[in-house]
Amino acid sequence: MRTLTRHGGNSSTQGKSQKQGTRTSGAGRPQRATATSAQRGAAASTRRPSRASKAQERAEVAKPVGRLKEAPAEILYEDNHLIIVNKEPGQLSQGDKTGDHSLDVLIKAWIKQRDKKPGNVYLGIPHRLDRPVGGVMIYAKTDKALSRLAEAFRAGKIKKIYWALVSKRPPEVEDELVSWLKKTESNNTSRVVKAGTKGAKEARLHYKLLAAGKNFHLVEVELKTGRHHQIRVQLASLGCPIRGDLKYGAARSLRGGGISLLARSITFPHPIGGELISIEAPAPREGVWQELING
Repeated sequence: MRTLTRHGGNSSTQGKSQKQGTRTSGAGRPQRATATSAQRGAAASTRRPSRASKAQERAEVAKPVGRLKEAPAEILYEDNHLIIVNKEPGQLSQGDKTGDHSLDVLIKAWIKQRDKKPGNVYLGIPHRLDRPVGGVMIYAKTDKALSRLAEAFRAGKIKKIYWALVSKRPPEVEDELVSWLKKTESNNTSRVVKAGTKGAKEARLHYKLLAAGKNFHLVEVELKTGRHHQIRVQLASLGCPIRGDLKYGAARSLRGGGISLLARSITFPHPIGGELISIEAPAPREGVWQELING
């Protein structure tokens, strides 16, 4: 399997196409029959709406997006099926009850404007990042890519790595955390509870201490499950709240409402071509990050 690796940087986000590499079909590979529009429409009407589609519907009622001077986020990778961006802390990855412009709505407006598309632009959301979190965010430009990415997430075929700055050194240099988390809808938080608690879900992650500093420590996290606020809750349960995360015990907030949690990289099989794609977001330029990374 060929691997394609791309790292974020300071490249312009305004190029019309940022496709990295090419894919070729195997000789003699049979072609799938293509469903008619009527067949696709009938099938779609029987599917239960996903959380992502409901969020998109809410986002569509937000105020119209005006003309954009540049892409709403740094584009790390783009081809005919995917667009992967570096989400900034504070940006919504999908619509919510605030009515603020979410990143998917802004990207659709940007693609429509950039490519001079007369009709609506499709953009599916296979995963999400919390609003205060920055880093790698995947959007699907076709329905086929969305459905295959969603299946890959469910099957555990997607590797997600995060970086976090925590205020206390973790008890171990490297360890696996297994907890049971239960979400509280009234205040949109999760908490660690006893195994078997009604409504609780098992949460697993692997962490590794990358660097230790005077006030903060750099921790790498690989998610094994994708629970609500999982990294934030599990690190806080160790007594290691993430910098800026007031909701889970940080001493103070950060300007702009973000927290020091970065979706650093994501690795997955391309939903159409099958080759392995690895995309990395650039490290924050803020001094506290750079001191730990370069120290």
